[in-house]
Amino acid sequence: MYAPLVLTLAGMLYLTLVWIIWSSGRAIAETAIVSRRLKARSIDGQLIRLTLRFFALILSVGVLVEGANRIGLPAYSIVTGLGVGGVAVALAARESLANLMGSFTIMIEKPFTVGHWIKVGDTEGTVEAVGFRSTRIRTFYDSLLSVPSSELMHSTIDNMGERKYRRVKTTFGISCATSPQRVQEFVEAVREIIATHPHTRKESYHVVLQDFADSSLEILLYFFLELPDWASELRQREDILLRIMGCAERLGIEFAFPTRTVHIAEQPQIG
Repeated sequence: MYAPLVLTLAGMLYLTLVWIIWSSGRAIAETAIVSRRLKARSIDGQLIRLTLRFFALILSVGVLVEGANRIGLPAYSIVTGLGVGGVAVALAARESLANLMGSFTIMIEKPFTVGHWIKVGDTEGTVEAVGFRSTRIRTFYDSLLSVPSSELMHSTIDNMGERKYRRVKTTFGISCATSPQRVQEFVEAVREIIATHPHTRKESYHVVLQDFADSSLEILLYFFLELPDWASELRQREDILLRIMGCAERLGIEFAFPTRTVHIAEQPQIG
């Protein structure tokens, strides 16, 4: 009875060591994330978890092999069997492995981070989390999409969150009855608004009379805002448009709206 008892206790010892290694790796990862003040689902946090789990897995396999060797099991045969079995599992789970490698690549290259607004094909939204299999994106209609990481790595990612400047391009019409001199004054006044605004890019903007539309004189407004997020962009864009409206009111400029003139011919009187 002594020999089986010793083998059982030795096996339990090595299994306990594997559990300690795995639990310690997880605890160290979470401690490192908290100490660096990283978000729980951030890319850096996930990379720390993945790296420590990888090392914990290697140490666990080493402990198991050494334990098998100590208690008299054919350790090398087991390792060879694990290798053959690993190949079979890898072939069966190649899609999951592709997603894992895709997630690892995202964590290393960081084409985006949590909180960025990105566009991937028809998908558009804010990155909420990067996992080991997929990336979760919160769309602007508040649904949550899980995009496989392998699909992300084979797609074109448009990272809107990395923009330093945010482009504003629009046109508006003023009355065709406006005199050329008044049009010039208005355009110059709008240019001054863009040039003096605290959040505009001063070296690149255009305000010009662009075209003769059907019922208006079409003004092109093209400039860039230097702001950190979309909410700020909306507020500053509104501020500039309100200033333009005030400028038009001071100069007596009327904004045009679609009109159509109908000429009714007189019917010749008979008799």
